[in-house]
Amino acid sequence: MFNNYNVEFANFDATVPEKIQIFEIGMPDADDPAIIENLPYLISALSAEEGILRFRTNFTDKPVVQIFFNKEKLSPEKIQNILLADTLSYFVNETTTERMGNIFKFEGR
Repeated sequence: MFNNYNVEFANFDATVPEKIQIFEIGMPDADDPAIIENLPYLISALSAEEGILRFRTNFTDKPVVQIFFNKEKLSPEKIQNILLADTLSYFVNETTTERMGNIFKFEGR
């Protein structure tokens, strides 16, 4: 059974639906407990970008990540670049970030 992971950011409910776009990419290990445990690092890396509204894992015909974003503030290419980068920069607190190797596998990486 696939367990979804879902995080909404503060601006999600306040964003006009017409401005929301969904970036979807296959994530073969989305149901692996070790990957699920580390998802907060990936979500933190994404949260640095203005326009990220929601992060969700889902099972369509395969395990995927769906990233809801404000298409007026962010592009699908920028999201893909973050996901496929060799390293992720995540927040330790409000002002401090650290880097880690990107352990997440996506289609195209």
